[in-house]
Amino acid sequence: MANLFSDFSVEFLGLAAFVVGVVAGTVAAGWAGLLSEGPTWGVRCGECQRFHGLSILTLVGTLAVRSCAGCGNRRGWGRLWMELGTGLLFAAYIVAVGKLGAQRTPEVTPDLLWKYGRLASHLVLIWLLVAATGTDFREYIIPDWITIPGMILGVGLAFGSGDVQIIHLWVDWNHSIPQLRGPFIPEWIQHHRHWHGLAWSVAGLVAGGGLTWIARIISSIFLSQEALGFGDVTLMAMAGSFLGWQPIVFAFLLAPFCAILVGVSAKLLFNTAYVPYGPYLSAAVFLVLVGWQWLWLFQPTETISVRHFFGDWQGLLILAGIAVAALCLLLGLLRLYRLIPGKRR
Repeated sequence: MANLFSDFSVEFLGLAAFVVGVVAGTVAAGWAGLLSEGPTWGVRCGECQRFHGLSILTLVGTLAVRSCAGCGNRRGWGRLWMELGTGLLFAAYIVAVGKLGAQRTPEVTPDLLWKYGRLASHLVLIWLLVAATGTDFREYIIPDWITIPGMILGVGLAFGSGDVQIIHLWVDWNHSIPQLRGPFIPEWIQHHRHWHGLAWSVAGLVAGGGLTWIARIISSIFLSQEALGFGDVTLMAMAGSFLGWQPIVFAFLLAPFCAILVGVSAKLLFNTAYVPYGPYLSAAVFLVLVGWQWLWLFQPTETISVRHFFGDWQGLLILAGIAVAALCLLLGLLRLYRLIPGKRR
């Protein structure tokens, strides 16, 4: 099988990914519009059929044709940002994986076929996250029509291939000996790859949904109202089915910082009183996808490394404490955020 990253330049592959991403973004925007049933992306009259048929032109159609000649229905800028954003995300992912080795770790070496299969599955995940983000920004909901099929697809790909994981179900670096013995990985993982794929994906699904469900309960108590919706729970469950439980823990830890950064920016730029949390969960998942190697192999000292925390229950308790602390920090800032006057929908 040809090796795309050696036969073609990463720049060319990135450009091709951008074009594919723009087209995929058009589909995601149309899907989000149908699910949210909003007028901006809808069809009001017969003339709109021809007007929206120009969507196949993606960016060109969005910029060239701004309104329907029959009823004046305008094409929203949200569609343009989804198309352009999906293209940029696809290109960034390809460059990060192909040129920077963003998912290269010593524990996981998939064969060439499933190396590309893993890449394709992650592009599908990014596309689903874009569609979910579009509906969440627009209507403050994440439809089950996006997340539930996404979960089924993630688990099905993991079980069918047995080789799309970026990290195995269990890897214990606490018993490794430098230059003599690597991490402990159970033997059954190699001998039963498909069952391992199923267990790995389901563990990620449960971890993603479970952590977000706990955060939902804590935020409801802390703020005396619901701050996370059930769509956020299913969104992280879907992402976990594609990534596994260790990466989804990283995403959960990064999400509050993404929310703080982007939330403050949204307040300053748009003066909004409420910002949905789903897009920041999606942003954290994408950061894990393009930064997995550095997150997993981060080692501030010779005796302490991030991956050691995932090998025993004490380390997992420490991670849980960090997650709760980060969530409490976010909720405290959210209280202050809501005290600032802003536009309400």
